[in-house]
Amino acid sequence: MIKLTNSKLFAVLVGGWIVYCLTVKAFDGAVVLLACYLFALHEAKKAANSPQSNTQAHLNN
Repeated sequence: MIKLTNSKLFAVLVGGWIVYCLTVKAFDGAVVLLACYLFALHEAKKAANSPQSNTQAHLNN
């Protein structure tokens, strides 16, 4: 999930969908999409900074 959240393609797709929601005046959909994407980014950043992720990276190598 971290790779998907950090990908530029995913960001462009979510941004495009948010713009579409705004053009059809579905403001609640745009806000929900933006909030979910920002929450996913926050969780991915938090997971990347956790000490457990560093341990897992060393175990996988």
